[in-house]
Amino acid sequence: IEDSPEQAVVVKSFLTLTHPEAKLEIRESLEDALQVLGEKDFHTILLDLGLPDASGIDVVISIHQKSPSTPIVVLTAAGDEGLGALCIQAGAHDYVTKTNITPDILARAVNFCQARQFESLQLDLTRHLASLKTVSGNTSTRSFKAFGKTYGQLLTEPRFLMSKSHKKLARVMSEKNVKASEVIALHAHCLEKASQDAEALELSRLLINSPTVILATIRFLSDSYAAKE
Repeated sequence: IEDSPEQAVVVKSFLTLTHPEAKLEIRESLEDALQVLGEKDFHTILLDLGLPDASGIDVVISIHQKSPSTPIVVLTAAGDEGLGALCIQAGAHDYVTKTNITPDILARAVNFCQARQFESLQLDLTRHLASLKTVSGNTSTRSFKAFGKTYGQLLTEPRFLMSKSHKKLARVMSEKNVKASEVIALHAHCLEKASQDAEALELSRLLINSPTVILATIRFLSDSYAAKE
């Protein structure tokens, strides 16, 4: 996110050297950046603080609020090191001074913030799974054989969420007398399995979607039990 075409070319050339597989999208204003962040997911945001429609720490706050799970590397001007530190408090993961930037320095900042974000996501996953297992009372996952494959699709393929297939799954579960605690245990088992080889973006999606998936499933299950009475 950079309003200077020349600076954007420099950053792009540096990333091409150190991350040749990377796909870079450039936006020149906060408004355009917020729009694309609402439409797509990104591994990292490289953020200039001087944009035509916003500047300073307010830019970081706006970007972080729009995409809180995406690592942010702030690109600061010379003498703005103090502002860079404030940006980290506002949600950025690292900052690099433009006058000192080199391919290696930029690469280290990108790699560091991605690794730090992944570690944070893994910690969130561990806590989330522990909460699910506590709520379920460590109920047996006997339903995994019968429903694991289909339920796993709710986590990994959002098109199934709240669909007719989702409601059908809940109806079949009610016919097998599956209880809410078993659904929570099944959810935890499927989430743990789906997360085993997930990269940061996918892990972030799994964690964000997890509460919606489980609440919708339990609601549909309750509706199915009510319809049978």
